[in-house]
Amino acid sequence: MIEIKKIEPIDLPGSLVLQLEKLYHSTLRDFTVMIDKTNWTMYVEKSVPDTDVQQFIDYIYYPGRCVNEAKADFSDYVFNTYGQSAYLEIFKAYSQKRRIPVITLISPFHIL
Repeated sequence: MIEIKKIEPIDLPGSLVLQLEKLYHSTLRDFTVMIDKTNWTMYVEKSVPDTDVQQFIDYIYYPGRCVNEAKADFSDYVFNTYGQSAYLEIFKAYSQKRRIPVITLISPFHIL
């Protein structure tokens, strides 16, 4: 299970600050949720309501294959309330938990 830590933005580990800035092109001021996927710790900005944190967890551990269809309203809520970086972070955690492979399409004209 994932460990939850509600923190001030300044307390976000340096590796996650770097990820927030470089991967999501966001700033520490915009931090809402980041997940350290090596030890499965979710860092959440302390003003985020506990009900939303629980929904983040429910989203990540959704047992089905199509979380965006089943939880479309929540996906929209996260995106509109907390921004793209928060939405992408919980979706990536869901994908990694499910170990969804990335499908690469090869052209039928691809020469090996």
